[in-house]
Amino acid sequence: MHTWTSTPSSTSTSEPPPVTSTTEPPPDTSTTDSADTSDTADTTADTTGNTTDVVDCTDLGPNQCAAQPGCQEVLGQKINAQKMCLQKPSFLACIAADGCDDAPTLACPMGTNQQYQFPDTCIPPDFEVCDGMTLDMNYV
Repeated sequence: MHTWTSTPSSTSTSEPPPVTSTTEPPPDTSTTDSADTSDTADTTADTTGNTTDVVDCTDLGPNQCAAQPGCQEVLGQKINAQKMCLQKPSFLACIAADGCDDAPTLACPMGTNQQYQFPDTCIPPDFEVCDGMTLDMNYV
């Protein structure tokens, strides 16, 4: 049998010396539990993630735009005024998906008279609404 010594003058044959715990915080430190700390860290990470992960949709091409949540393609059809018809839809811009009204819209690149027809009220940022009449979906 093994003997334990708790003090130099006494011995014990059945119990080891008491173990002191080092996991308890000293009285002058914070007692915030780890669950509260991780929740705060997650919130900070979420807030940071939302502000730093914002994508500028205007820098995206057609495939990237279609794959990016929060962005939408702007497809327009160039109007051939002489033939009174529309060319096939083409990608003209990528914009933030803020919602569009369902009204066909005519717009021209700023500073030109070249008309494009859009299926809704979303137009590229470098276009402006222009006068004219919308055409049926006839392609050249």
